[in-house]
Amino acid sequence: MMRERNDLTPETKILVIKLLGAPAHLIKDLALPFYNVNENITVLTLRPDFDLIRRKSLSRQFSETCSLGPLAINLVFDPAVDDQITVEPVSEIAGTKIAHCNASHLDNFEAFSSLIIALGLPDLRLPDDFWMPVESILTLRELEILRLVYQGFSSKKIGEYLAISHRTIELHRQNCSSKLGQITPLLLETLFSTKVLETYCWGLSRWQVANTAQQHLLMSA
Repeated sequence: MMRERNDLTPETKILVIKLLGAPAHLIKDLALPFYNVNENITVLTLRPDFDLIRRKSLSRQFSETCSLGPLAINLVFDPAVDDQITVEPVSEIAGTKIAHCNASHLDNFEAFSSLIIALGLPDLRLPDDFWMPVESILTLRELEILRLVYQGFSSKKIGEYLAISHRTIELHRQNCSSKLGQITPLLLETLFSTKVLETYCWGLSRWQVANTAQQHLLMSA
């Protein structure tokens, strides 16, 4: 079962996972807090769990691979993709690479953790037969509140919408700051912007239309 911690240290690597098109039951089975930005995109906030690594006296290697600042990982669910973890250069949008995953990557916690670590810490070299788990950073309530902050609502308005006091909202926001650092517009954009995935989908649909038209021309020739 995942654990939540509030200790933001120099070794913390914040991984913002934006998952497009994954079946809801596969996401739920991971038992990690997630937030549905819309009906197709799900957000999770994760970080590597270094506790076991430290017990194996490997902390220096892994600490050197980490830095503060969130990293957005855009995942596109595609049942047809193979099990190999790949980040395709053709899917690069504004410097952000999009990786593909299938049901096997979401089949269990170990498989999902291995996928996220491979994408988030590509230079990390783990010992043979060893995998590093991820752990959740934000709770569902914290994700919900930050999403409303991103949309421009004040603590008072958020409290009214969620039927809780604005002081409770402020406490949640303070907790988020202790976990992620200062809640800046850039951080909120990293957490909740769907522009990269929407642009990817737009480009994919245009390619599919063009490809279909080309096939029709070849058939009619």
